[in-house]
Amino acid sequence: MGRIWSGSVPVALLATVITISGLNAADTVRVACIGNSITYGYGLPTPGTQAYPHLLQQSLRTAYMTRWIPALIDTVFDWGVNSTTLQKNGDYPYWTSANFQPALKCRPAIVTIALGTNDAKPKNWNTANNSATQFSIDYLSMIDTFAHLASSPKIFACLPTACSNNNTYNIKDSILAEYIIPRIQTVAGQNNILVNNLYTPFLKHVNFTGTQVQSSFWEENSDGVHPNDTGHRELADIFYESLINSGYITAPVIHSLTSMPFTIRFLWYGYAPHATGNDTLSKPMLYVFPAPESLSTGLAAVICPGGGYTQETADTEGFQVAAWLNQNGISAFVLRYRFSNNTNTAYYYPTPMLDVARAMRTVRYYASYYHLDTTKIGVIGFSAGGHLASWLETHYDKGNAASQDTVERKKDQPNWAFLLYPMTTMLPPYVYAPGQAALLGNTPTSAVEDTLSNSLWVTGNTPPTFIDYGTADQVVDTQNSTRFDSALRAFGVPQKLMTDPGKPHGFGMAGIWPDSALAFLRGQGILTTTKVLSGSQKTDLSSAPIYVVASTATGLRFTSLSRIPAEFAVFSLSGKRCALFSVRGAGSFDWQPPSRGTYIVRESTNGAASTRTVTFDR
Repeated sequence: MGRIWSGSVPVALLATVITISGLNAADTVRVACIGNSITYGYGLPTPGTQAYPHLLQQSLRTAYMTRWIPALIDTVFDWGVNSTTLQKNGDYPYWTSANFQPALKCRPAIVTIALGTNDAKPKNWNTANNSATQFSIDYLSMIDTFAHLASSPKIFACLPTACSNNNTYNIKDSILAEYIIPRIQTVAGQNNILVNNLYTPFLKHVNFTGTQVQSSFWEENSDGVHPNDTGHRELADIFYESLINSGYITAPVIHSLTSMPFTIRFLWYGYAPHATGNDTLSKPMLYVFPAPESLSTGLAAVICPGGGYTQETADTEGFQVAAWLNQNGISAFVLRYRFSNNTNTAYYYPTPMLDVARAMRTVRYYASYYHLDTTKIGVIGFSAGGHLASWLETHYDKGNAASQDTVERKKDQPNWAFLLYPMTTMLPPYVYAPGQAALLGNTPTSAVEDTLSNSLWVTGNTPPTFIDYGTADQVVDTQNSTRFDSALRAFGVPQKLMTDPGKPHGFGMAGIWPDSALAFLRGQGILTTTKVLSGSQKTDLSSAPIYVVASTATGLRFTSLSRIPAEFAVFSLSGKRCALFSVRGAGSFDWQPPSRGTYIVRESTNGAASTRTVTFDR
């Protein structure tokens, strides 16, 4: 089964390389937390060590949640001031507080603005103090004030935490929810500012009859507004994950098995749905291995390692798979999903399914960031991970267009799938009983067993699927593979079933399947060959060529090989569009790049699009 990965990645396997994305090196280590008494840590015995800015600094330095993320930060400044408002004409504006000028002078690289709670007091939210637009005007002014600092900081707009309506300070949660939060979201959206949602995760800690759902969550006087040390730990988690996910701070880690850098992306901020704790097992995430730009085909895969739903075999069925995919121009996203480890945590159905669906939505959401083709994102699963993958390709949806969570608006249907010695059924006599118990407990209902017997849910819309298993598998009955394949064939779904002679269960990349799997993708027109253009070399950019590119004395010449008009858009690696032009049948277009380097070419023909990279080095 390979090295067992249960919880965190062993530190001995990793070496770290630290980079900061898009920030001045002299200012990369300073985070300024702007806020009110919650940021300050009012009510805590020792705010200087227990408030979330100080916990955030600890987590960024020691990575207490994931255990292996390297030190990233020098100082997180706590500039919280009790009772302050965002509005300039509130009863105590942050603008006139003692911390405002020091916050401006600390040369921050990142600024978090967590104000608005005290604005929800009736004396501050009324006609005299707040017109229909005044809060938005003052919020934008706060953003502009920090944005124009010499350090050019990245800014997070933070939604206030939820509070009890019957709190000590007469702060109205209804005003927060109906007026203040929508204004923050609107200003942030109009100005491309990331939003850190502190409100929704805190709803579970309050109700609106005036008492707290979890009395131990609030500070010892139970004032219904100020979190205790438990609440501040949750706030620190949310800030930590949003910083990592934002790309403002990146920490590529080199895995010793693959010698490849990767970063992480949390699937949710704070507590994930159904989370029972805040340990590493409770934090689903993706380990991101982008394909090298010189090889990228625009394809991507979510990889689901196996482990019987009691562990994950991420080395042989995750990281090594990512290395192979990258070598073939495919970006890889290794999923760390939640499972039942039979010691202190039990994550039963549907929790792992929520994780794999969210993973696919997340990859689609960030497709432009990673230069991916959203029509060519697949899923690869091994053993229990094969059950997750086959579940996803048979139980997908189109996303929730009305969701406030923009990731949830993306569909989770994969465009292709590889299943390696997979579990696909929860029904006897072919079910892998230990895996069933770990996923469903000891007394599953027949309805749930049917729902998770994925061959029963194959349709003509199930994506093209490649399946492989070892003929000597004594762990998962091979009928799991053959019956799923039969269902695919019955519905006319493109498929290929092959075997690895003599292989037992869990052989990972040691089988003969990898070349056949890639050939399957090529045969479906999903994987096309991409080569980098260098110097005067003429390169065919597709196995079924529509156009070719050649160097000229001054630039690049695009020549169409189709009678159908082709539209071209050329982008720099930073995403800036450099050119837009059309080439009609048998025609050519000469383009002069602004400088040497690699460019991303997006070609569209008759509604179908493909993305390639070319390099100009003359």
